[in-house]
Amino acid sequence: MPHTYKEGTDILAHLHWTPADRGNEEGTAVVAWKLDYSWANRDAVFAASATVDLSDACQSTDDDHLKTPTVAITGSGKEISSMIVCRLWRDSAGDTWTGTTDAQSPAILEFDFHFEIDTVGSRTELTK
Repeated sequence: MPHTYKEGTDILAHLHWTPADRGNEEGTAVVAWKLDYSWANRDAVFAASATVDLSDACQSTDDDHLKTPTVAITGSGKEISSMIVCRLWRDSAGDTWTGTTDAQSPAILEFDFHFEIDTVGSRTELTK
């Protein structure tokens, strides 16, 4: 996490995506996006990954810019310079998208975290 991060606060995650030219065909199909993550402070061991659900429904429109619901990831005890290791994937369980080729797949536009800021940086290299 950057040195502007307010230590110990939760972060919010969401995904921007598009059905590309399959919006009309897919209707309100659900894309079961998942995020596996592990978050560790500096000099700490990464724990086994946890998974959050970012599933979202198509809106029946081609080339639509969609955003998944936002999920909170607990930041209790987390510090500046902590790191998050992530994997974005689709889960066949709960995914009702019918297109099966790469050209028919929904596309990720961007993934991001939002976090609370309490300073413009840190006072020293490793501490707030």
